[in-house]
Amino acid sequence: MRETHAAVHKARHDLERQSIEGSSTAQAVGFITFVQDLKRLVGRWAPAIDDFVTGQQTLERQRYQFPADWLDIDQVQGEWSAFNEILKRKNDSIQQQLGGLQMKIVAEDRLLDGRINEILADWDRDKPIQGSVKAEHAIATLNVYEGRLTKLQETFALVCRAKEVCARS
Repeated sequence: MRETHAAVHKARHDLERQSIEGSSTAQAVGFITFVQDLKRLVGRWAPAIDDFVTGQQTLERQRYQFPADWLDIDQVQGEWSAFNEILKRKNDSIQQQLGGLQMKIVAEDRLLDGRINEILADWDRDKPIQGSVKAEHAIATLNVYEGRLTKLQETFALVCRAKEVCARS
């Protein structure tokens, strides 16, 4: 019961600190993913909360003397209610701004396509395949392109995740 209460409490505080308003696409996707993960956890926590209520009621009927450090079910239910209320508000906020986020993602996807085509054109022009190119220059060129491709892959992964998140929301 203490572990579940602590997890709900932490989730509530983390949720209170985050917002979708004024966020970059990456932050918005992270926030939406976080909310979706919490919604999945609700499915696990809800039965546990019900079990805690039933358990404490059974102990009370049996006139069990609770220890001084007992976490009362009222505290757990209060935290649970506050968490669910905040989760609902944040989810409603996501639903209101989903259209704008989808437009941002489409625009970012187009920019990404342009950057991919640009790096391909640059590679075709700059790849060190001539026999007269020194090894140091060739390695430097490869390192530059590796760095650019790594950044591009990260952006691509973010855009793909954003598309997936918007499709699920």
